Amino acid sequence: MTSKFDQVVSLNRVKRASFLTYHNNALYVGFFDQSTQGNFAALPLTKRACPIPRTGAE
Repeated sequence: MTSKFDQVVSLNRVKRASFLTYHNNALYVGFFDQSTQGNFAALPLTKRACPIPRTGAE
């Protein structure tokens, strides 16, 4: 069985993703960089599994 899902969410602090994972109704996105500090965002999900961007908090 295959599920198709297509969603685009722009994050202010994470321009590229090194990882993406899901846990406890939240989406976790992070970027690692050897030359500077990485970024991390945790986004709660709606009941329809869509991320809820937090203004200024990504």
